[in-house]
Formats: sequence, C-alpha cells, structure tokens
Amino acid sequence: MSKTPKTRSNLQRRGRKSVKVFISHSHRDASFTKLLCDFLTTSELVKEEIRCTSVPKHGYTLGRDVEEAIRKDIGKAKIVIGFFTKDSLKSSNVLLELGAGWGLGKILIPILGPRVKASDLPEWIQGGHRMAWTHRECWEEFEKIFRDDLGKPLVDKGRFNKMIDKLVKWQPKPPRP
Repeated sequence: MSKTPKTRSNLQRRGRKSVKVFISHSHRDASFTKLLCDFLTTSELVKEEIRCTSVPKHGYTLGRDVEEAIRKDIGKAKIVIGFFTKDSLKSSNVLLELGAGWGLGKILIPILGPRVKASDLPEWIQGGHRMAWTHRECWEEFEKIFRDDLGKPLVDKGRFNKMIDKLVKWQPKPPRP
C-alpha cells in the first residue's frame, strides 16, 4: 500500500479551507480592508476562508500564479465584496474581479467608500443593493448573511458590534504628497 508523501504542498492541500468571501479593493484601501477582514472573523469564518490580497494572512503566498489563484478563488467564493473608492474605480483589476463574480452569479456586496456615489459605479452593478461604509444598519445585516448565506453564525456579538463601530468611523489616510 503506497502512502502519499508528507510534502508541504500535500499537507497544505489537506488542511486548506475553501475561500467563502473574496474582497476586491484598491491596495491603497488596505486599512479599511484589514478592518473588514477582522469584522468577517466575528463569525465562524476563519482567515483561510477570506481572500483579501492586501491583508497579511488573507493574501497569497510568494510564487503563486496570482491571476490563476484569483480566478479559482472567485469561482469558489459565495460572496464577492467590492470596496469602491476613487482609487478602486480606476482599477481594471477591481472591475474584472467584480465582473467575474457577477458573471458567475455570486452574491455581490458593493460598499461605497468616501466621495463615491452609486452613479459612479459601473452600470451593471448600479441596480443591485449596495451600502455606504458609514451605514450601521447595513453592517448589522451581515449577521444574517453570515448565518444564512455562509452557514457561519456569529461567535462574538460584542466584538461584532465593536467592529461595526470601527468600520463606520474609518477614515482614509490623506494621500502622500
């Protein structure tokens, strides 16, 4: 009887969790997406189930074919979150990632950042429900999303509410001169 060798890649494959949430954003918005990742882990979601390329432990390891990994992760994800800022609206990667999620019928959650209006979004995403990052009631809806859409109920309601406080108070850092 032959055994599978215990190589690093075989061990990683066996213990790897499937991506459930993919976050599309501009790398300039990393401070917000870090808060968003922390917020998502107030549910039973674990770090490996959240893909956010600019946040440590939620991105990709060195040497991976990033384009291929992004395609696979969007394909596996149930939810694609897009954080829209003036920077992300200029990014072809953000629009491609969200377009892929839209085309695959994923649940899309557009979050409007500072100085972004619904009319700034691409037409194909304007018709759906979206939220401003400062809208507390929309953040509270995530409790239902975690439970019903992801099967990952809250594990800490107090931390959930504290993270909402941080998210709605977040402000972007001024651009460097």
